[in-house]
Parts: sequence; structure tokens; C-alpha cells
Amino acid sequence: MLGNELAFEEIGGVDYLAKLTTLALSIVNVNEYGKIVYDLALRRYLIEIGEKIVTNAYSSTLADLAISQIETAESQLYDLGSMGTLSKGFTKLQTSIEESWTSISSAIKI
Repeated sequence: MLGNELAFEEIGGVDYLAKLTTLALSIVNVNEYGKIVYDLALRRYLIEIGEKIVTNAYSSTLADLAISQIETAESQLYDLGSMGTLSKGFTKLQTSIEESWTSISSAIKI
């Protein structure tokens, strides 16, 4: 817990949280803001996938086939491209909040 408290203080603590709250209340077009946040999250995941592709390519041995690495990259990119599609249908608000909180928590750790 102490690590979390220190990390919280490093990013500005309560003052930063209050500033975020103020900014959140001033958002006029919530839908547009949501699209921006979603796009930026996709970009972060895309960068992460790209870094993994480069790392795997440099650290591979001759036994690791390039085609296997390409297939893995394709799969990861496909999964990323499929995020947020409407194929899931409607979800409960509680489920959406929990998924969002998990995504936010993992993004903070990166």
C-alpha cells in the first residue's frame, strides 16, 4: 500500500485529483472526449505491441521462425482492432465501470 501512496503523491496527490475533477466537470461534449480517450488508449496499446514485435525480432534465435513472429503480431493487432466493437452488445453499467477501472489501473502501471 505504501508504494501506491508514494506513486499517488508523485503524480500530484490530492491537488492533482482535484484538478482532474474540475476538468472533468467542464467537459461539454462527453462523446467526443470519450472518442479521444479511446483513440489514445488504442495508440498506447499499438505502441506496446510494436515494442514487443521489435524486442522479439531482436532477441529471437534461428529456431524462432519469422513467420511465427508475424502470426503472433497479426493476432495481437487483430485483437487490438477488435477492441470496442459492438459485437458484444449492451453491457451492464457496473461491468463497464469494472472493465474501465481495470484498464485504467493497468495503464497506470505501464
